[in-house]
Amino acid sequence: MVIDPYFSATKNRWILDAKKISKKLIQSNNLLFGTIDTWLLWNLTQGISHITDVTNASRTMLFDAQKKTMVK
Repeated sequence: MVIDPYFSATKNRWILDAKKISKKLIQSNNLLFGTIDTWLLWNLTQGISHITDVTNASRTMLFDAQKKTMVK
């Protein structure tokens, strides 16, 4: 897959690089990235479920379709 600003991975990287606090927040599990369905489910479950489906995950550049897992 070609690196493209369309995918959320590039935006996530920018946030981590541009905002010093973001690295501290992510290391302390106080910052999460996700797709719109992730945000909706997070809110509907009152912060219990941080999930997505494979179709949305595949558009992030952070999903390994062969292994069906998210990459870090």
